[in-house]
Amino acid sequence: MIQNVETSNESTNSSDHAAPPSSVRLDLTVREAEVITELIKHDAGPSRDEFSLSALRLGVLALRQANGVIDCNAVKEEGQRLVGNVRETMSSHSAKLMQDMHGMVKAYFDPNTGALPQRLERLVKKDGELEAVLGRHLNGDSSTVAQTLAKHIGEESPIFKLLSPTQTDGLFATLTVAVEESLKTQQEHILAQFSFDKEDSALSRLRSELTDANGNLKAELSKDMDKLVKEFSADTEGGALNRLTTMMKATDKRVADSLTLDDNKSPMSRLRSELLKVVTDQTDSNTEFQNHVRQTLDGLKIRREEAARSTVHGIDFEDAVGQVLQSEANRFNDLFEPKGSTVGVIRNCKVGDHVITLGLESAAPNAKIAFESKADASYTTPKALQEMKKGRENRAAQVGVFVFSKAAAPEGLEPLARHGHDIIVVWDQDDPTTDVILRAAYSLARALVIRERSDQEQSQADFQEIERAIAQIAKDATGLSEISKWADTVKNSGDKIYTKAERLRVSLEKQTKGLREHFANLKQVGDREVA
Repeated sequence: MIQNVETSNESTNSSDHAAPPSSVRLDLTVREAEVITELIKHDAGPSRDEFSLSALRLGVLALRQANGVIDCNAVKEEGQRLVGNVRETMSSHSAKLMQDMHGMVKAYFDPNTGALPQRLERLVKKDGELEAVLGRHLNGDSSTVAQTLAKHIGEESPIFKLLSPTQTDGLFATLTVAVEESLKTQQEHILAQFSFDKEDSALSRLRSELTDANGNLKAELSKDMDKLVKEFSADTEGGALNRLTTMMKATDKRVADSLTLDDNKSPMSRLRSELLKVVTDQTDSNTEFQNHVRQTLDGLKIRREEAARSTVHGIDFEDAVGQVLQSEANRFNDLFEPKGSTVGVIRNCKVGDHVITLGLESAAPNAKIAFESKADASYTTPKALQEMKKGRENRAAQVGVFVFSKAAAPEGLEPLARHGHDIIVVWDQDDPTTDVILRAAYSLARALVIRERSDQEQSQADFQEIERAIAQIAKDATGLSEISKWADTVKNSGDKIYTKAERLRVSLEKQTKGLREHFANLKQVGDREVA
């Protein structure tokens, strides 16, 4: 055993982050036999001290190196365990996501239980919500349009009441009262001039003048009688009777001018013009509405005839599928390539009619989708999946879509179904409404390709593509057969509106004609009273 004499310890209690001291003095007692054997080989003193320092330095370095290796191994094992857990979590999440997506799509688009078909059925069926809403506004005399027209120009409207000869506050009654009051006033004024009860009457003043001028009566009687005759002569200009006649004629003229239809500036003419303008505007608007409905129906009829005659029937099923795919590729900025006549990766193999390459701006640039189209009734679902697998390999595609013709599809096959990396879809080239299913398959294939390409952005990318597909399907579904049903309903309501407006126009003309006759009779009565 070797024991060095202890002198001092110059180390300081510093923190881990402080700089180490320049030297540390240690007093050590060595008990290990191997170490003692090596130490005694050196002479006591500086030689042994130098050897001890070298051995201590080598031991410290060895311990530091050993600790570093242990930490690296621990980090590596922990990282591998963490990667395994992440991979397992992502796999389970992917399976659950696809299961939830399948259930969501089925819940919305299943023909029997889907929310979208049921909602469309409630909207467009007979006595449905849409027909009820249009019926309330356009159907029958109780509709909103009919009630509005009746309110403004019907039998209970203010205009009709104003022109009705039976209304006490109407235009005819008001004119009648005004003319009668004017005639009565003129009659009372004339009778008052020939009454002895009033001192200021013409006859009283005449009697007074005759009495006062009794002395000159004989001399001036002839002259006064001439004046009196002239005063009450209708031929004497400026006479009382002449002035009364002129006043009556002027009044009669003003009344006639106000009620005549020959002068465009008369109140009656302006009223007639306004009524005719309202009726004409209603007729023109109704005619324009009917023309628009007819054009819409004609357009629907032409599109149906074209779809049944030449746009799809005249081309091959494979080319018909290609037309829809090319339209979708242009919308997504993808590259569409018909490959049915060219050999792919597999020698002498042409499986894979069409190839879609995702654009550079997509989430999976240059990824590929292979499409195979069949109108062959001999193909079953397993055979179609086997064919599609070969097509994916031949076209170096990540996802495949097998398109069955509706006439050749196996019985009971769902319109849209996914089998791993392959999608099976049933499409009717003669029915444009089934294009939405083929477009949905295209969007679903793009979502699968994007999920295959990116693990980090998998969930977000999948949800974006699914939402886009659902939005597009809902948008396309709104243009189906309900347009024809709506057009039929609108056309029937438009005919009823036109018939109602025509009856109102005939009624207004009849009332105007009766008003003219009543006014003519009133004018004749006024002329007779003046005479």
